[in-house]
Parts: sequence; C-alpha cells; structure tokens
Amino acid sequence: MKRFAFVVLAACGGSHGSAPSSPTGVAHAGADPVSCTWITAAEVEQATGKKVVIAPDQTDASSCDYAEPDTGKTVAVITRHPAGDFAAIAGDAFAMSNAPADVAGIGDKAQYAEFKNGAGSNLVFVKNGNVIVLGGSEHETQYQALARLALPRL
Repeated sequence: MKRFAFVVLAACGGSHGSAPSSPTGVAHAGADPVSCTWITAAEVEQATGKKVVIAPDQTDASSCDYAEPDTGKTVAVITRHPAGDFAAIAGDAFAMSNAPADVAGIGDKAQYAEFKNGAGSNLVFVKNGNVIVLGGSEHETQYQALARLALPRL
C-alpha cells in the first residue's frame, strides 16, 4: 500500500515508513479513531474531489488517514495536537517541505508548504490552542477547504 504517512509522523514523533504510535499504546483496530469522526470521509471527498476511505490501519486517536480505496494512496492525514506548540509542530511538519508561507484567514495562525519532491503538501494551523496538521497528496486549495470545515469544531 503506497502511502505518504511520513507527512504527519514527523509531527507525531514517529519515523518515516513506520506507523504512528498511540499515546496510550492501544491500537484502534476495527474502530475509527476520534479524529476520524471529527472530519468525515465524506467531507474529505467533498474538499478533494476524490473517493476516500478511512485507512484500515489507524493506530493513533489524534490522527486520521484518508486514502484512495483502489490504490491506498494517502489523500489526507489530519492530526490534532491539543495544546500544541505551533512552532515546533510546524517545524516538524515542514521538515521535508519547501519554505512555508503564511496563510491568511485560517485560524489564529496558518502556514502552508509543498513537499520538496512535489508529491503533496502540508497545511498547519492553530485555533483555540489546537494545532492541526493537514497533509498528504493534495494541495493548498483542498487543505484550506478542509481547514474551514474543521475551524468551527475547535
């Protein structure tokens, strides 16, 4: 299954190519993590124009991976860091990206950058102390649409 999960793993303390660890050490097999109910697959489909499913190997309640059902390619990974340090989380999220640019109108602060390899991007924003990382194979327009859906829920 081809995935770009490294996008958020850097922000979660995981390593490239490995699954993120659960803060409690308990896998969520057979049940959607909390963050998968926070932004639905239908909303990801609406924002990206792509058919997605919640990837079956979710292991972290703060993160949700939405993938194309036929290819397994990650369309979006959404990770919520309650009471997170924006600068540190953004720094990790943008470690494999071009220089981030500020984005107006998304939360209290937002930054966006394309991956250096051109395979996708990250949008990181903060609202009410929650730092959100949106990343995967999509681009700024799609991730801003998802951020606008998420903002009233924070």
